[in-house]
Amino acid sequence: VPASKIATIVGYSVPAGQLDSITLPATKTNYEISTKSISCTYGNETSLATLPKVVILTIETTSKSLTTAEFKQSLAKLASDGVKITIKPFSGLGGTAYYFTYAEAGSNAQGLSVFSGTHGFGAAVESNKLSQAKLAQLAKLAGSL
Repeated sequence: VPASKIATIVGYSVPAGQLDSITLPATKTNYEISTKSISCTYGNETSLATLPKVVILTIETTSKSLTTAEFKQSLAKLASDGVKITIKPFSGLGGTAYYFTYAEAGSNAQGLSVFSGTHGFGAAVESNKLSQAKLAQLAKLAGSL
């Protein structure tokens, strides 16, 4: 997605996105689900001062759907690791969607994640200052990839 499209939504300029791809094998820890995730990060994650302007779009494919119980167990694990996370259902993006916020070690973030079967997509920003409507626009961009 061109940086200009991201900038139009968030209201500030962002550099060209940097792609990252991760493939995770199925293990007991991740409920025997393998995942291929591609993310595109717009912004610089090298210091706390630059984090509030970082935007991340993500798409992923899993070997099977994650159940609601597995999803909740994963969140409980994050909370036990010291991450303060809140999740609320979100409608209007198709699939099962969640708006989330989290805080960890001086960093705050928010985003939207959408799951439909074995396909997922979403958007996150490393701040809590973007509206849910703008996050939804970013998530739709990710979902169109």
